[in-house]
Amino acid sequence: FDGSNDYIDVGDSDNLITGNNVTITVWVKNTGSTKAYIVQNQKGAGSTNMTLSVNTNVSGDSTAGEIAGLVWNGSAHGYIAYDGNIDDSAWHHLALTTTSSAQVLYLDGVSVATTSHTFANAASTDNTIIGNDGGNAFEHTGSIANVKIYNRALSRKEINQLMRETNPQ
Repeated sequence: FDGSNDYIDVGDSDNLITGNNVTITVWVKNTGSTKAYIVQNQKGAGSTNMTLSVNTNVSGDSTAGEIAGLVWNGSAHGYIAYDGNIDDSAWHHLALTTTSSAQVLYLDGVSVATTSHTFANAASTDNTIIGNDGGNAFEHTGSIANVKIYNRALSRKEINQLMRETNPQ
């Protein structure tokens, strides 16, 4: 990703997320200030099952420098967010873990927010997209590196180890 209109469609979302225990990790260099999807796992075309985004607050609105996760509970979306001031054009490691009943958001290896939304995995044959929502909305204008998706909720220790091993700097 070079920071301009790039995205990757990695195929059917249900090939990547198969249960209710999930972790998404990624390195991000955020150079924009509008809401941008880093990873969107869809439950329907353009509709989120699970998303990790930047410049997004707990209401889903655009707020520069914040990081957020979004999970589907079966009838609505639940957000977890933190104002990490990552609109500084520096590399930051982000991670979002979820179980069927709890989410943790990490910034640079530190747990910065927790919540207890229900996650009712509705992954489908619709796509998982890295860099926007698959419909040329919420495009990320910075750099993205080393995206990883796990079918389990990683521990803080495992997230820190990944952060050290995958640092793009």
